[in-house]
Amino acid sequence: MLWPFFSNTSSLIIPLSGLVGVTTDASGNVYATSNTANTVTRYPQGSTSGTVMVSSGLIYPWGLRFDTYGNLYVVDDGGGTIVMFCAGFSAGSVGTIVASGLNQPLDVAFDSNMN
Repeated sequence: MLWPFFSNTSSLIIPLSGLVGVTTDASGNVYATSNTANTVTRYPQGSTSGTVMVSSGLIYPWGLRFDTYGNLYVVDDGGGTIVMFCAGFSAGSVGTIVASGLNQPLDVAFDSNMN
């Protein structure tokens, strides 16, 4: 939802059920996780029509973040993992588990050294 300052109205930006995580890439595309559909969807900048980029392999995805190299990291709460999708990945791509054995992870972040 978008609530402009000093306004009593809102507009729906991302029409996605179960939306829990949102991030943007370097080009301004919006990526969102749905924990009800177990998907990651990409919305081109300024669009409310998205493309499902990841539709399998995730169990209750939550937070997501791009690193400085353009790789996307998705927190898989239900699987207790963090999954990386290489820069430039396309719809239907399979990610690589980069952390596992986590107890209900919700988000991911990087410091200036990419740790």
